Amino acid sequence: MLKSKHTHSGIKERHLRDGYRNIFKPELFSSSSLTRHVVAFSKLRGPAMTRMQAKAMHKFHHEKIYDLSESRTGSDIEVFQAYCDFFDDVFFFGSLKGNCMFHLGEEDGEEKGGETATASREESKKRRLKRRGKIFYVEVKKRCDIYLYAPQMQSSSRSERLLVFLGSLLHGMAHAFLILWACHHKECIGNNREHKCKWMSIS
Repeated sequence: MLKSKHTHSGIKERHLRDGYRNIFKPELFSSSSLTRHVVAFSKLRGPAMTRMQAKAMHKFHHEKIYDLSESRTGSDIEVFQAYCDFFDDVFFFGSLKGNCMFHLGEEDGEEKGGETATASREESKKRRLKRRGKIFYVEVKKRCDIYLYAPQMQSSSRSERLLVFLGSLLHGMAHAFLILWACHHKECIGNNREHKCKWMSIS
């Protein structure tokens, strides 16, 4: 008896344009379809943008919280939250709201110890640059937990430090988008994890 091949749910472009976030259900879509839509919608400009994207862009250009200069228009956590919403609405169709938990902190203790007997100062620096965060999929709750660590950059300005931090945030959100919504079948899941081609296409 032949085994039936698993199938994926389809995504209608008009639903994405109309901002229907509830069309996203855990583990139902092909990573190829998700990636294709993210890439296509991220290229929209001006009148072609969705209402959700246009609203997010308007806020970005008019609200001071998005200013990363030294004037400190908001605390780091306020800036972080504003950019969470901005990235979600512009790139991920607002689908991560309520489905991702973000945890902020300093670099974990393993990276704070500085130079060790087995690692030179330069090697320690390279490890720190690679460890900006971690992401976990909570299977029972169908939720992603993203842990981000504030970069320790003594000579950097606030704007430089936040740019590195926000780059890590967007990196993690791209992972979360695929982990949450892409198919977890054994034939598909390899495309959704780590820095495989689908994540590379989005990033």
